[in-house]
Amino acid sequence: MLHELNRRFETDNVNILTTDFFLKWVFETDLHEEFKVFNACHLTGLLLARCKARFDPKTLRAGDYFPNFVHCTKKTSELSLRQFRESVEDLQSHWNEYFENENIVCLIDGLFTRFGSLNLCPQQNLDDITNMDPNIPHRISNEAIRRFTSIFCVMYRHVYIDMNCVELDDHNTECPDIQSYHRQAGLDAFYEHAMYADLPPAARITYKQDFLGMYHSVPQVVYFHYPDYARKRQVDLTELKKGTMHLHCLSVALELKPDMKVKFEDDVLSAEWSWIILSGGRVYLQNPEKRFFTASSIWTLLKFICQ
Repeated sequence: MLHELNRRFETDNVNILTTDFFLKWVFETDLHEEFKVFNACHLTGLLLARCKARFDPKTLRAGDYFPNFVHCTKKTSELSLRQFRESVEDLQSHWNEYFENENIVCLIDGLFTRFGSLNLCPQQNLDDITNMDPNIPHRISNEAIRRFTSIFCVMYRHVYIDMNCVELDDHNTECPDIQSYHRQAGLDAFYEHAMYADLPPAARITYKQDFLGMYHSVPQVVYFHYPDYARKRQVDLTELKKGTMHLHCLSVALELKPDMKVKFEDDVLSAEWSWIILSGGRVYLQNPEKRFFTASSIWTLLKFICQ
């Protein structure tokens, strides 16, 4: 299928950028699929980016909406390869800050379009040796293509879930009977959840790809990014009963309903009830129809599952 779509794009100049195809890339391709050079996620993301650059180019001057953004005076379409890489890194590093800005999708679109244009044809004067192919002049390296397609896939997943989630009414929600032993029993799970949340978006999947065969658990990625990392402390029982600190409460919710799955931002979403943790600490509920839900209290979400 991808081979035929790529042929239509390259040979027949057909625009294959549809919403369904885009969402299939974001939510249905397996970011962790093994690869020799590329997997389906990488190839699909690259094809979509190139198609977007040709048929639906998006550009903006980041400083018009994000005054603290790196290279904020330049349009995204003018970024060199080095500036593009630094822009993506800045977006990852300050994700929580930028995510709150209503123009975040425009910024991601602008950078995704620039990624596509950098891969439409051989590029002159590439200025970032770390992302250049040493064997093919004027081309971005395979490692960089894998990294950027994975980062954009995860970032689009973040914004799509947030923009399309349903907020449940918290009226008449009561806290379940939480005891101190629920808090204590869930501590290991909480520490793991907190480490996921403290990572920049797509940090785990890019680590797995950059260090093939070396990934074992999330602490590796955390200490790779933050050598002096100190794990979060769990809040007390009073705060847990309020349910408003979703990341802290999730481990307790799992003690109350242990058959629930927990998915991280780069996992394949299955057709079952699941909790989803995104970088930055946002927690959502997904139902078997792959719809997403949020609420001010996690106990509202837990009650919704049990209905």
